[in-house]
Amino acid sequence: MLATSILEVVGVYVVNPHDLVSDALTLEALFKLLAEAVRASPPGMTGLGICCDKLRALLFQQPPFIGRCVAVVGASVQECTSPKAVEHMLRFLASLMEGDEALALPAHRAMLVAALPEICVALCCALASQKHLTELEALDAWATVLERAGSWLPAEFPAAFAVGLVSTQVADCGRAQLEQHVAARTEWSHREEWLEQLQRIVVTWQSERVSALA
Repeated sequence: MLATSILEVVGVYVVNPHDLVSDALTLEALFKLLAEAVRASPPGMTGLGICCDKLRALLFQQPPFIGRCVAVVGASVQECTSPKAVEHMLRFLASLMEGDEALALPAHRAMLVAALPEICVALCCALASQKHLTELEALDAWATVLERAGSWLPAEFPAAFAVGLVSTQVADCGRAQLEQHVAARTEWSHREEWLEQLQRIVVTWQSERVSALA
């Protein structure tokens, strides 16, 4: 019943993704709900998600619905004025690429493969323009989505990420620096240090973008 209610209520809002771009409060409420609904149990544990993980499983059996929610993120995250809404959207995306049970669903994986270029464009453009993404906590959520996409879809991720980078108004050298840093993420022995270097790259990105637009 809970899954049906979410499908019906949220489904009304995500029919036309671009209609929500300027409605930060609705985005925040919707994706707070969705992020919690698809939250996985911690690694090595089961039954700690909503309804003992059953709600997540039921929603993942509805790829068209999840795909429309992903499309809302793609249309909204760059322009969203609510850091909280962006946080919830990032948590939602990250949870879609978590857990062996989700990876084993062919339709779910196919939906993510199809949406991956759009996801990367949205995330890269947001990184170039959203000031709060220079803060480590927010940047950590952004990086988690990219890390899971690279782990889950290793064959598709590099090309999709390249599309995302090209879509930004960032100089070639800045795009190349981020592309190399993301590609080398598994080579760093401490993720915190990798994240701090990512933060420096993003601060430079945004500073150069502001200067270019001045």
